[in-house]
Amino acid sequence: MHLYLTSNSPWNTTYRTESGQVIYKAESRGLLGPRRIAISKIQPARTINLDADGKVPEEALRDAFTEIGMVEWHAVTYSKIRLYTFDKKDENETLVANFHQQHFGLVGKARPASLEVQPEFNHMADIIVITLIYIEKLRREKAGQTSD
Repeated sequence: MHLYLTSNSPWNTTYRTESGQVIYKAESRGLLGPRRIAISKIQPARTINLDADGKVPEEALRDAFTEIGMVEWHAVTYSKIRLYTFDKKDENETLVANFHQQHFGLVGKARPASLEVQPEFNHMADIIVITLIYIEKLRREKAGQTSD
């Protein structure tokens, strides 16, 4: 699964598939006091009831989201998510997901920010997205790169 962000801020964006389908939405809330980031996931297909005139209500045409997490942050240094498995004879490191920051094309090809989840971990996508938002927010705050 490869998700594309609509902004370079993982905590205030939508996460879309290559075809443009929104899967997750992250919204940064609160200007004063503690900052929170709400993470929502699109709801699966649902039954739509017609109104009295036999038409589909306008609100039924909008994507419906369910909040799946809330983030508050602490100091962490980077935004790669890795799963470690240890064997008595061997130490294996398996990449779970990789966050690619936005490139503007000054050096190399321009590309949007994206999150690449390895196929064998698609079942953990909810946790991976929440974790990415958390650690990337912390990393940027520590580096003094964020103001929103």
